[in-house]
Amino acid sequence: MNNLSLFPNLRAPYLLKNKLSILPKNKPHNVGKLPQNKTSLVLHPNKDYRQISSQIQLKTKNYALYYGSYGIPKQRRPKKNQKVDEYLNSPVDIMKSPYDSGKLSYKVGEDAFFNRGDALGLADGIGGWANKENSDSSYFSRRLMHNAHYEISRYEDIEDDLFTRYNQATPVEIMREAYKNTLADMKAKELKGSSTICLALLRGEELRVANLGDSGLTIIRNGDMIFRTEEQQHSFNYPYQLGTEKLTDCVTDAQVFRIRVKKGDLIVLASDGLYDNLFDEDILDIISDLLPKKMRPINRPSMIRYNGNIQDDDTSNNEGPQLPQSYVDPYMISKALASKAYEVSVDPECTQSPFQSHAVHEGLYYHGGKSDDITIVSAIVTDLEDSPNRR
Repeated sequence: MNNLSLFPNLRAPYLLKNKLSILPKNKPHNVGKLPQNKTSLVLHPNKDYRQISSQIQLKTKNYALYYGSYGIPKQRRPKKNQKVDEYLNSPVDIMKSPYDSGKLSYKVGEDAFFNRGDALGLADGIGGWANKENSDSSYFSRRLMHNAHYEISRYEDIEDDLFTRYNQATPVEIMREAYKNTLADMKAKELKGSSTICLALLRGEELRVANLGDSGLTIIRNGDMIFRTEEQQHSFNYPYQLGTEKLTDCVTDAQVFRIRVKKGDLIVLASDGLYDNLFDEDILDIISDLLPKKMRPINRPSMIRYNGNIQDDDTSNNEGPQLPQSYVDPYMISKALASKAYEVSVDPECTQSPFQSHAVHEGLYYHGGKSDDITIVSAIVTDLEDSPNRR
């Protein structure tokens, strides 16, 4: 029996309430040598996903995400009096996929992430816990991603009550359940910690995003940046976060977006290790250089501001690049962005960076980039039947 017949069409408006702030362009930086403990992944899951319909009953597409991930952890000294889980704190095994190893999340320093054919997730553990006893933000972020991945998988389990709510799934409810289970995990280990979190869930041609903190998600279409989440900070370098303490932020504080995506759209989910070191224009330039000539913008890449309902934007009837998916390698995009961000973060001669600009705006003296974990998950929106990840 076709599973599609089990689900009525979901009516959901495509809402976008984001203001894209464009920072000044920094000077170019040459990519240098990477540290020996760099982390790189090429993970290709594949599932059969159902479709949804939009509010005005447009003909929907059945899309999937073709992704590649790359991370470079910050160089750190060993921490004292810190309890860690050996399995979750081990280096990423790049020779195995999560479906072979049983792992549902991967760590890059204090960052953690997961990727699936229908969802992406990233958490950035807060480094302020580093010198506190019985704390481990890397464990918190890793468990948060592990639990989020597990919650999403429940919607595909025919034995689970959530199976009948596949189309209605939202990243907020997934975040809520993952956070609840992570608190239980931390309590069992008698650990403290906190993390930012960004989740993206693909249903048909709608990308549902929930973001809390200063990690971010960017969507690039035909070489132009059409969407970018905003940073959520209480004050400079103090992001919104979920954690074990009573005064932590809440899941309901997360920004929520619904974006109609098209075939060929590039989604970049990254920790602040990217956005603190590279300006938006630099990100676009790097990506443009990696695209096939037929997919590059004719003019200089630009940042497009969308106001109101993204569904109303119909400047082009085409569905993006129609080249075979193998012409675009999301892993190479992730690697190039992470490499350039790392170069800026350790360059003593760097004269301008987004983090420096924010610091100066706050009246603080700061020079150069920001040394931090850098984690990037890039994904191309592709037809399910054309996806290299499809089983």
